[in-house]
Amino acid sequence: MGLLSSKSLRQVAIGAGSRLLSRMDEARQSGEQGLEELKIARKEVDEEVANIKKTYDSALTVGSSVGGGTFANFLFGTNDIEYISALGQMAPDNRNDAISELKKNFELLPEEEKTKFEDYTKVSQQKFSSDINASKIKNGLEIKNNMGKNTTNFLSKLMFEPPKDVKERQEAVVSGFTPPEMEAPTPVVGAYEAIKPASVDIDPADILGYLKNSKEAFTLRPIDAPEKTKQELALEQEINDDYAKLINPATSPTDKFTIYNKYMPRVLELKQPITPTNAVVQSDVIDSSDLNLIDDENPPYTNQSI
Repeated sequence: MGLLSSKSLRQVAIGAGSRLLSRMDEARQSGEQGLEELKIARKEVDEEVANIKKTYDSALTVGSSVGGGTFANFLFGTNDIEYISALGQMAPDNRNDAISELKKNFELLPEEEKTKFEDYTKVSQQKFSSDINASKIKNGLEIKNNMGKNTTNFLSKLMFEPPKDVKERQEAVVSGFTPPEMEAPTPVVGAYEAIKPASVDIDPADILGYLKNSKEAFTLRPIDAPEKTKQELALEQEINDDYAKLINPATSPTDKFTIYNKYMPRVLELKQPITPTNAVVQSDVIDSSDLNLIDDENPPYTNQSI
């Protein structure tokens, strides 16, 4: 077979060059599309992080409102940030009762245990940074290389990677994201000592009873009721899991304590004595024994679901 003619060689070269230009054009288009996706991701992360910061700011405010120090360290070391933030959104009396219960548990700890909890501002910053990173990964705020990070072949990079100017714009979107700064308010002097005893005591049996009754409520759902949503199914699973942990002797006291804290505000709300709205109340209308809900065999939330 004879050698290819110069005309044939030129045609092959032209064909190869056209394919190369085509692949480079595809790489640019792919890069431009990736740039738009990064911009969308950046917007989603910005919005999500702004909401996360509100939660953390609220939690830090709670930490300062109880006087900071080892008690605030205890709160942040044994509870989710969302729970601590929720304490700040409660009505004043309910908030005091919830914090009073936490204070009671805190004071039962030996001194050496109290000092083991890290500074709450440091704990908050660590968790905040972790949540930001999780948001960036979840929403895709990262630069992706079609050929992988370890590619060294120049021709492959030329043919498949976005052009330099596109990559620079991608990097600008990612590097331009700056996490917001958090600053804890100054702790309120004397706030810890000012926490009043709770108007209603909550003990482990109350939490266990609440979860047990909630479990039973799930099974009593009418046959013709609408299909459960994902949120309802998730809540049902969470309550079933938490109940199982509380009745399991192998569950550590720390894990049980975390579960108690999670449901305490709801149980506290259900056990709050009802304040009469009448301007004048006869002394015999309310028996003092009715307010002693702790020893009541059938507390007011017995037949209530969540």
